Amino acid sequence: MKNLLLFMFVLIGTFQLTEAQCTRVAPFAVGPIGDYSISGNATLTFLADGTKTLSFDSNFSTTSGPDLHVYLSESTIVSTPGGVLITPNTIEVGVLKSATGSQSYDLTNLSPVVGLNDYSYVHVHCKMYDHYWGGATFTAESGVDCGNLSVDLIEEDLVLIYPTLVTQNSFYIELKSNLKANIFLYSLVGELIERKIGVSDEINSIETRNLPNGIYILQVQFDGKVRTQKIIIER
Repeated sequence: MKNLLLFMFVLIGTFQLTEAQCTRVAPFAVGPIGDYSISGNATLTFLADGTKTLSFDSNFSTTSGPDLHVYLSESTIVSTPGGVLITPNTIEVGVLKSATGSQSYDLTNLSPVVGLNDYSYVHVHCKMYDHYWGGATFTAESGVDCGNLSVDLIEEDLVLIYPTLVTQNSFYIELKSNLKANIFLYSLVGELIERKIGVSDEINSIETRNLPNGIYILQVQFDGKVRTQKIIIER
């Protein structure tokens, strides 16, 4: 019975964390240079667990070509003379996986870090011949948790959270580099369980002895950044 209840808690928590997302959609159109048709939609998706994805839907279609790459940019087109990207405020996502159909690109670990509103356009471009294929303009953000997910995420090595499966009476948040942070612990239904404002101790503990078993959401915030972590209490 205990294992069944834990499974149900995990299932509910996973569902809610997956729903905590923010997206921006970009409908593809023919670019200003060249005669290549391009259609479908691109979608930026940011999840509460830090996952960032650029995906093309099943209606995506363009003309096949050599050395096609995908870019996020603040410019309406990109330029790659000699195969070198020179357009400012532009980041290469990767090689176009297919000229048709759904596909996704993981942005989570790209450098520089990709913010939800850092780029206005997504482009397909022939890097070898510096020829623009086409692109799309992102719409405004939409989703159930855009307020939190629009901010930059805290690097994992700056905030350590342990254990995330709590079997005793507390867990710990270890802050690096003399950070001054705000700490919030919520229930799955959004009830604020505990709040610590402006803490700067290297190691901070959260008491759980009076909390029932289940899944909780921890948020650590500082300097406009946020770290979100699922905490499971099972004693």
